[in-house]
Amino acid sequence: MVLSSVVEMDAFYTVLRYSPDPARDEARNIGILVVGDSRHAWFKTAPLSRVTPKLHEQGLLDAILARFESRVNEGEFRNPNQVSDLAAILRGPIQLTSPAPMAVAGSFQTSADALFHSLVAIRQRRGPGLGKGELLDRVVDVFRSKGAAVARGSYIGDFIFDAVVQDPGSVPTAVGVASFDTEAEDWAGTERQVGHYLFAVTRVQPRQAFVVQAPTSISTDAARLTHGRVTKWLHEAGVPTIPCADIPAFAARLAGGQLWLADALAGAAS
Repeated sequence: MVLSSVVEMDAFYTVLRYSPDPARDEARNIGILVVGDSRHAWFKTAPLSRVTPKLHEQGLLDAILARFESRVNEGEFRNPNQVSDLAAILRGPIQLTSPAPMAVAGSFQTSADALFHSLVAIRQRRGPGLGKGELLDRVVDVFRSKGAAVARGSYIGDFIFDAVVQDPGSVPTAVGVASFDTEAEDWAGTERQVGHYLFAVTRVQPRQAFVVQAPTSISTDAARLTHGRVTKWLHEAGVPTIPCADIPAFAARLAGGQLWLADALAGAAS
């Protein structure tokens, strides 16, 4: 156990840093925890699609950050001594800075927001539109907001999926995501990803769902061609698909975690 000296602070913050290779000491700020008192704690991270483009790394980070947030919500890390102890022992890809005092000007929330934007630089995606990573950010956030137990970049058996929704006592749902709302010309990668999904679900037999953002006014002819091709594959394989615009509809049907995702998708698509 790491013993820290007792520190008194009215409000404090700690910065979460991500270092893919700790030996190279190239950590980046990806989130903050701000604590005002025992009743006020605020945790926020950058969208994972802006932290790393690699699905496997997103999955590892998502699991770590989701557990950390759960512990914060359960009342842990509400004093700087707890944070100091944790910061002292973290030597992996996720690190914490030592707690620092925060001045609260106006409301606690306003001060916390301002601190986040000053300390966490969110990388901007190249080009307009909604990329796959951003769509996956949105899908995971919506599922969790309705109480669904979702893991990003998670495996079922030997196969990785964009997201996996666990239904206690039942078969998990493998979720795929694709967005055609970009100016990209080369869609071979998306076709390979959808092909991998279709092969994988035949091997591990999960429930299935695929979220698709259709082409928009900025999309290329190549995007439209691939969109038509992969949605035909999904339809022929019997995979339920849901347009990006209908995410709130099936999220509402998941309220309380009482419905299987496949049921929610069917209801939203009907």
